[in-house]
Amino acid sequence: MLLRGAILTIGFLYFIAVCYSIPVYLRLQLPWYRALFFFSLMLGIKQPLITFLALSSILIAVMAVLFWTGIGILFVGSIRAISIAKAAHVGIQRFQKNVNSTCIVSVVD
Repeated sequence: MLLRGAILTIGFLYFIAVCYSIPVYLRLQLPWYRALFFFSLMLGIKQPLITFLALSSILIAVMAVLFWTGIGILFVGSIRAISIAKAAHVGIQRFQKNVNSTCIVSVVD
């Protein structure tokens, strides 16, 4: 039972990291291993509401394929991509705003 929960948790965290890795990789120009294992996982865990909305949009896209097959097949990839890209964009903006507000800038002459 404990092993099943641990595997489920690790799988869920990996799924979050994979969802955010491509937008983070393209936006910040990080190496793929840093984008996947560090920043995208941190972005997904730090902002659970945005992550929930992005993952629920994936579920909605899958449901569209099940119920409206013709429309779902046409739009399932684009709905997933735009929802994850939008969630990553909002998350990166919030992260950069927090970093910029906490950094102390010193001017060197």
